[in-house]
Amino acid sequence: MFWQYASEGHKRVAVITGPRSTDKRTRTSYKADHVKEQIEIDEYYEKGYFLLGDWHTHPESIASPSSEDRKAIRDIYRSSVNPGPGFVLLIVGTRPLHESLSVSWCNDNITAVERLNK
Repeated sequence: MFWQYASEGHKRVAVITGPRSTDKRTRTSYKADHVKEQIEIDEYYEKGYFLLGDWHTHPESIASPSSEDRKAIRDIYRSSVNPGPGFVLLIVGTRPLHESLSVSWCNDNITAVERLNK
């Protein structure tokens, strides 16, 4: 996921990319092609887009970050040249989005974003 400055001066989610054909995917696992991933990040940066975070799905009804997810997003944060205050990690489960979505704020720590009840 990438953000950019909108014409009004605020930040907006601008691009959400999907898995690359060179990523390794199964129903229960995902391994990004980090070389292609970095090329993608660099190309979007040249166009004025900044890395917002990562998203993917889990084959569970209500999603939550796995230990692999936590390690991966921390590695991305720690290896980024200018990560800012952190990244967003979105994970979508199998139930309807409003029930299954996991949102976390990630830097050296992983913090779940709490839902507001209606």
